Amino acid sequence: MERTVPFNGNDWVRLLSEQSQFADNCDWSKLEGCVWAVLLRNQPQLFANCGWDKLDGKDWGSLLSRQPQFADNCDWSKLEGCVWAILLRNQPQFANNCDWDKLDGKDWGSLLSKQPQFADNCDWSKLEGKDWRILLINQPQFADNCDWSKLDGKDWRILLRYQPQFVKIKQNETLN
Repeated sequence: MERTVPFNGNDWVRLLSEQSQFADNCDWSKLEGCVWAVLLRNQPQLFANCGWDKLDGKDWGSLLSRQPQFADNCDWSKLEGCVWAILLRNQPQFANNCDWDKLDGKDWGSLLSKQPQFADNCDWSKLEGKDWRILLINQPQFADNCDWSKLDGKDWRILLRYQPQFVKIKQNETLN
């Protein structure tokens, strides 16, 4: 006797991502938040059965980066700083929903490297040497905000490779 094994949430997503015509057969209760995010990124028309409350912050960031039309369903409080940085890099129109205090130095370095218009919201004191290095390689106009004492030898070597104009600042830091 052949025994059949019921589909789990991952099985449904694999099937429906490529064959959405089987949606009427889906046991929607088996889909968790991360599975919903994957499914709706690929098949946004299947949103009607979504259990929005199952999505956590990472799920929301992943989904909204590709399908911003679902923003009205989002619980923004679930998003952590790293998720905000990624989401706003891809979808800057969600900035009004952001809790800027959640972003740490790494998040700010990453975000401002691609979306410098958010600099007015930045708490510059959160950035460490590596964060400054990444930011200044991509956006050297923020040099006036930099606490140069946070950069170590490795940070300086890498930064100067991309932005040699900072050599004078490095020389002044060495003298002090």
